[in-house]
Parts: sequence; C-alpha cells; structure tokens
Amino acid sequence: MDWLVGGPSNLIRHNLHPTQLYIGVTIDSWRVIGLELESRLTLELGMRVPGSGIIE
Repeated sequence: MDWLVGGPSNLIRHNLHPTQLYIGVTIDSWRVIGLELESRLTLELGMRVPGSGIIE
C-alpha cells in the first residue's frame, strides 16, 4: 500500500546482518551515512519531511 501512495517502505533495503553495520544500509527509515568503529554513528532520516534529519 505504501508503494502505491509514494511511500518508501517497500523499496527500502534493510540491513541483512543483525550485528554488523556499514555505510549505506537502512535501519527502519534511517540510512547510515557515517560510521567510526565503537565511537560514532551518523544516521540520515529517509522519510519525506520538511527539512533534513540527521542524528549522531
């Protein structure tokens, strides 16, 4: 249903490995854009919202 109304839910590629992250993988509606081992994780919001959403 989301795909029919333009939502990204059906088109998102989710993380296939339960314990490993890498740049470009999507977790729910967040995409990993930065990763420093055991110190920093930067996520970008992938939903359609006004403005941009980035969390570290």
